[in-house]
Amino acid sequence: MYIHRWILGDSEPWCEAGLLPAFLADNPAFAGFSSYSEADLEMIFSAWYKIHKSTDGFLKNMTWEALQQSTRDVDFGQGTVGQVLQVLASHDLMHMRCAERWIREQLDKIQGSN
Repeated sequence: MYIHRWILGDSEPWCEAGLLPAFLADNPAFAGFSSYSEADLEMIFSAWYKIHKSTDGFLKNMTWEALQQSTRDVDFGQGTVGQVLQVLASHDLMHMRCAERWIREQLDKIQGSN
C-alpha cells in the first residue's frame, strides 16, 4: 500500500479485500472500503499481482539516489525511501513468520488427530 499508493502515486480505487488498519478508519478516502469475511482467492491474487507488478518495476529500477530521496512530501517526513523500504521489508517478514506459525499449528492439529 505504502509504495504503490504514496511513493508511486497510484490513485486507483482500493481493493476491498482485507482489513482496514485502524489508523485509516476515519479517513474519508476509505469510506467505501469494506472487508470480506471470506476470502475470494482469485480476487486477492489478482489485486496482489496488480499492485506488485508496478512495485516490482520500481524496485528493479531502484538507484542509490532514489534510496536517499526524502519521503517528506508523501508521508509527513518519515525518512528516506531506503529507510521506508527497510521498515516495510521487516513488516512483511513479520507477516510471513505469522503465516508460517499458523500453517505449522494447523499441520500439528492434523497430525495430532491421526
